[in-house]
Amino acid sequence: MTKGHILLLAIMLPALATSPSAATVFLNCADLGNGVVELSYDSSQEALPVRAFALNITVSSGIITSIGNLNSDYFAYPLPFDLHIYVDANGMVEEWGPPCYTPLAQPGELGALDGLGTNGMTIEMGALYPADANAPPPVGVLCTFTVSAECDVTVTENAARGGGVVLEDATAADIYAPPLSGALPPEPEDYGGGAGAGDDPYLISTPGQMNSIGVNPGDWHRHFKLAADIDLSGYTGTDFNIIGASINNPFMGVFDGNNCAIYNFTYNSTDSNSIGLFGFIDGSNAKVKDLYLTNPNVNAASGSNVGSLVGCLKRCTISSCCAGGGSVSGRDSVGGLVGRNYEGTITNCYTRVDVSANSNAGGLVGRGYETISNCYSTGEVSQNANKTGGLVGYNHGAILSSFWDQETSGQVNGVGETGQAGLSEVAGKTTAQMQTASTFINAEWDFEGESINGAEDTWTIREGMTYPRLARQIPEEDFVSREGVDMADFAFFAGYWTQNNCADSNDCEGTDLDGSGTVNAADLMSFVDNWLFGID
Repeated sequence: MTKGHILLLAIMLPALATSPSAATVFLNCADLGNGVVELSYDSSQEALPVRAFALNITVSSGIITSIGNLNSDYFAYPLPFDLHIYVDANGMVEEWGPPCYTPLAQPGELGALDGLGTNGMTIEMGALYPADANAPPPVGVLCTFTVSAECDVTVTENAARGGGVVLEDATAADIYAPPLSGALPPEPEDYGGGAGAGDDPYLISTPGQMNSIGVNPGDWHRHFKLAADIDLSGYTGTDFNIIGASINNPFMGVFDGNNCAIYNFTYNSTDSNSIGLFGFIDGSNAKVKDLYLTNPNVNAASGSNVGSLVGCLKRCTISSCCAGGGSVSGRDSVGGLVGRNYEGTITNCYTRVDVSANSNAGGLVGRGYETISNCYSTGEVSQNANKTGGLVGYNHGAILSSFWDQETSGQVNGVGETGQAGLSEVAGKTTAQMQTASTFINAEWDFEGESINGAEDTWTIREGMTYPRLARQIPEEDFVSREGVDMADFAFFAGYWTQNNCADSNDCEGTDLDGSGTVNAADLMSFVDNWLFGID
C-alpha cells in the first residue's frame, strides 16, 4: 500500500463588511503527518476581539475519519462522543456522557454538513473576547482531525450562524486561513497487500505491519485482515502503537483476525487510560472478529478502561474472539477482553486471562452497558476489588447465555453489580461442568456434532479435558480430537506418510495440508509448527 500525500489548501473568506477597523482571526492548517491535520487560530494582533464564529471544514476526496484535541471551549458537529468524569462522595470515579450540547445545525439545515465519516464537519468557535471569564487564550489549537486520502482542505464560514462571525462591535471581520507550508507526511510501512476495502482488505503478515496500523489514523476506518499468526514479543513497555487514540479519534473499521493468533501482546504504562490492542473503537460498521490473543500482558497501573483486546468500546461488533494466558491489570473498568463497553455487542467470545483492578473488574468485561451473549471466562479475577465478577464487574446491559468458572476465577458471582437496566443471565459452573458439552448445548450454543442449535458448528470441546473452543480456530493439524495437536494427531498423520494419491482420496483425510497430492516433508513442517497448539 502506498498512501498519497495530503495536500492542504485553506482559502481566504471574503470580509462580511468593509471597515478600516475590521477584526480578523487567522486560521492555520498544519500537516502533522500520517493523515493528521491541525487547525489553529490567532487573534492576538487584532484590536477588535471576536466574540464567536463558526466554520465549515470540507475535504476534496476521502473523508474526515475523526476529530481530536478539540479545544474545550469549542464545539463540533456532528458532536463527538465525550466523557465527563467526576469523583463521588466515596472517592469512586464515575463517568457520564455524551455531553448535552446542541449541534450547530441538523442534517438538511442551512450550513449543516453530513459530519464525520463523510467529507466535512462544522466547528463553532467560542468567545475569544478577553473580558469573558472562560475565554481561551488568543492563540491556540482549535482541533486536529484525520483525513483518509490525499485531498484539499477548505475552510469556509458557516451560514447557519448568521454569516459565521459575531464581533464585539459587529462592524466587520475577516476569517483568513493561509495556505499550508508544512512538511508532507512520511510514507508508512507498506502493509502486506490489499487496498483497505471490504473486498480487498489490507493484509497484515508481520509484527511491523501490525504495529504500523497505530501510526496511520487515516486508515482507521478501513478493512484489515491477518494473513498469518503474529508474535509481538519484540514490543515491550509502550513500544506498541495502540490502534485508536481517543474516543474522538477511534478505530472505526473492520479487523478480521482470519482465525489467526496474535502472540505476546504486551503493554505496560503507569497511568494510561483506555489500553488494549485497540485503545478506542467506535463506528456503526466497526467489527473485530475471528481473532485469538495468546499470552497478552497488559498493565495500566492507575489507568482505567483496560482490556487485552479493547480498552474502551463504544459502537462495534466483537465476535469469535478470545484471549488465553497472560494477565490484564489497571485501576478501574478492567476486563480480560474489553475494559469498558458502551454500545458494542460481544458474542461467541471467551477469556482465560487473570484480571486485577481496584473496581469494576471482570473476567471478560470490566464494565458493560450493552449485550454480551454466548461468552465465558475462566481466569482468576481480583478478590478485593469493588464491583467484581467472574464475567463482568458492573453490568448495565444484557448478558445472555453466558458462564464463568467459579473455581478458577475465585468469584462466587458472575457479575459484581447489576445496574437498574441490567439483565444478568450468567451462570457459574464448576470446572468439570465447564468442560462438559451439555452445559453449553443446553444453553443453545451451536456445537460440532449437534444440529439442534444450528449448523454453523461454532464451538467444539474435548469432554472432560478442555473448555469450549471456537471450532474455526482449531488448526487443520488437529486431525483427531479437534482439541489440541498432540501424539494422537501425529499417529494419525504418520499413517498417511508418503501417500501420493491424496487428490483422489479426499486429501488423505486432511493430512495433505498443502494440497500437493502427497503427504511429505512440507506437510510435516506445517504439523510441527502447530505442535501442542490448543493444549491447555
